[in-house]
Amino acid sequence: MSKRSVLASVAVLVVGQWACLPANAQQKRPAGPGGRGEQNLIQIAANESVQKEIGASEEQKTQLADLKKRLVEAQKEARPASPFGKGQIPKPGSIEKFNADTVKALRMTAHEFESELANVLSAEQLKRVGEILVQTQGLAGLREPETAKALELTDEQKRKLVQIEQTYQQKFRRLRPAEIIRIAEGGESPLQKTRDADSLAVLTVEQADQFKEMKGKEFDVSTLENGFGGEVFGGR
Repeated sequence: MSKRSVLASVAVLVVGQWACLPANAQQKRPAGPGGRGEQNLIQIAANESVQKEIGASEEQKTQLADLKKRLVEAQKEARPASPFGKGQIPKPGSIEKFNADTVKALRMTAHEFESELANVLSAEQLKRVGEILVQTQGLAGLREPETAKALELTDEQKRKLVQIEQTYQQKFRRLRPAEIIRIAEGGESPLQKTRDADSLAVLTVEQADQFKEMKGKEFDVSTLENGFGGEVFGGR
């Protein structure tokens, strides 16, 4: 398989809501527009722990650092200006729309730069970076178009996954602030376990096995940074 083919196959979108907290107490979720950090292949490949994992050379590290720097600058330019004036009360749904527009702009810019990774990393290195990317998104990735296509999810399965997420978002929002903070810091919640179980139950045995394979060998995602310069805590 060519490097560009590998790049295309591992460029799984990373999205989710703050409510998509993993059940594993050792893994957490980041903050950012829409409640999460916007991860991408470049952010992950430029991480020191990932570079150690893929055996990046000094030349590759330099190239990745430059690529990440250019991406960050481009994303700053692409980020939509806030439509909210000082003291202005946002209209219903306007914050969600602004967050969605921001994530879309960041993602589109990242995709434009990710094609350059094929000129920096080997096919094997790209594949491993993609596996780590899938690990950061956790079960939220099941709702993404590329992942759904790879797993050949039916329309009914897609509908069920969205419905499950919406149901549990409502339940998470009803938690006390102290409980939300505890979970964000690595604590566990019965809601997380049942939500994860419900999501996995939507998949066939074959699809669940394939999704597991897409993650590759387990990686300590707590060593990563999110798309906004902070720590990222991935899903299971």
